Amino acid sequence: MIKKLLTILTCSLFLNTCVSRSLNTRFVDEISVEKNHNLNFDLLKEKALNRAFIYEKQIEQRHLWKGLIIDLNIPLNKPEDVCDSLIFSSLHFVALNNLNMKEQAKIQWDNIKKYNIKSDGRIIRHPYCQRKSLSRDQIIGLFLALTFLENEKDRKDLVKIIVERVKKLRGFFDDGRIDQSYLTPGLKSILGALAYVTENEQHLNNEIKDGFSTLAFDSAFTPRGYQANLTALCLLLEMLLSEEMIKKDINWDIFNFEAKLFSYDVNKYRASKANEKRWQQVASYLVALDDKNLFFRYVYYKAHDRLTKNNKALILDELLKMPIFPENRLPCDMDRHADYAWQRDSIEYSPDQRLTECVEEYSGVDFLLLTSLLLKGE
Repeated sequence: MIKKLLTILTCSLFLNTCVSRSLNTRFVDEISVEKNHNLNFDLLKEKALNRAFIYEKQIEQRHLWKGLIIDLNIPLNKPEDVCDSLIFSSLHFVALNNLNMKEQAKIQWDNIKKYNIKSDGRIIRHPYCQRKSLSRDQIIGLFLALTFLENEKDRKDLVKIIVERVKKLRGFFDDGRIDQSYLTPGLKSILGALAYVTENEQHLNNEIKDGFSTLAFDSAFTPRGYQANLTALCLLLEMLLSEEMIKKDINWDIFNFEAKLFSYDVNKYRASKANEKRWQQVASYLVALDDKNLFFRYVYYKAHDRLTKNNKALILDELLKMPIFPENRLPCDMDRHADYAWQRDSIEYSPDQRLTECVEEYSGVDFLLLTSLLLKGE
């Protein structure tokens, strides 16, 4: 209990200070006032969809191994980054689902179920990467897929499987090190929220119920690149799951650590406003950290309730102009150092000047995911 109390107090201490680090806030100041840039959203939407369809066709031809996403070594015609397959297959499913490519989305989800979920409840990275323990980034990707999954039975069944496995392994979701396969308080709160929206709350134990959002704490120590992208994905998960909990009138603010500390029922309106402020702080920190990361800009606008057509058009326009996303082919190492753009420091967006032709071809899921989020519902 004392350990839990100290942990929560530490997070509370950082809540209002984590985004006050010395950062370049030029971009945050610039986008805080919305301007009309006279961009044609419908035309940008058409261009983005056309490119997404080109990418998806090439993904189906060359970037599925056992039906799961991989990168490709072109000279050797050999799969690359197989051990990261779960997260990118999950993000690929989200993209296909949001782009209304329902048949392809179903195929991708069925392959995740078939090849990543074992009969004993273990979740693996890929059938050809079973010895490497599952890590938090992979489970975050799967959580996002579950958030968008429309098959309620599959959704409920898999959330229950994950909950029971975490209970069985006493807070772990796999057999890796504590810094690799242990469910942090923030991820416990996300799993708890998934349990509530899928009517699995009766299966939760106190350890999972005691989870709370650590976004403010995490962002205090988040560097550019990989860790910042995971923070952004968790921020998106919290916002999406909170929206679903509100729609389903679930009167429990699973992310509020003050309620956990003092064991009181939080007024829903007050809790919602507190969450919104925290999300806005973290999103502002992310865009100040790396303002060229367009996924960070998306979560910034969503956190500030400013995902207008004008702002979506601004992101789409820049996305389509980025050299790291070629028009008629998938990106490769000749175009950029970054395999998945949003999880890398933007300095890795630069082309590799030593290459005159592609050696490793990337799946382009980064383009598909952001495009799908911007166009969902449009």
